[in-house]
Amino acid sequence: MTHWSRQPQVSSEPCRTGSVAATSPREAHFISRRRRKRCPGYMDDLVTFADRSDMPALLQAAIAHAQFELIHPFTDGNGRIGRALINTILRRRGATTRVVVPLASALVARRENYFDALGSYRSGDLAPLAGIFVRSTRIAAAESRITAQRLHEIPGQWRELTGPVRRGSAAAKILALLPGVPILS
Repeated sequence: MTHWSRQPQVSSEPCRTGSVAATSPREAHFISRRRRKRCPGYMDDLVTFADRSDMPALLQAAIAHAQFELIHPFTDGNGRIGRALINTILRRRGATTRVVVPLASALVARRENYFDALGSYRSGDLAPLAGIFVRSTRIAAAESRITAQRLHEIPGQWRELTGPVRRGSAAAKILALLPGVPILS
């Protein structure tokens, strides 16, 4: 058993049994709207868990994401925020540095598998969630490489569309700046 697998019980209020740091994910349950007033404590617990650095980053992102989805603290936007949490943890832990890997897109591309994995996690089985995160990471990395190659080709395509431009002209300056600053006002 690794040192991070033993997680202390943090929360004692029964909004959902257990906490993000509970020994087993079986202890987490969905929160009814009537019990949302207890969410701040669970969100504090989630933030504490997300700030840890004593476990593999991808596993931490998967668990934090699943826990956020179980807490479901907002009326709208929980999915978007939960998916953003994945990239936030990966960035904070140094797993990504300058790019956002489209891991969430790969997760929801197989929506049924994703929801099944969340359901398994809720029932106490972390393996399907970890597995879908690993597979989605591989898919996202491959797609990122394809996207990077396509982005690298765009300036050449622009030059083909504009035709020859005079060196130092406004058009040449814009074409040179666009890859780094793709928004103009």
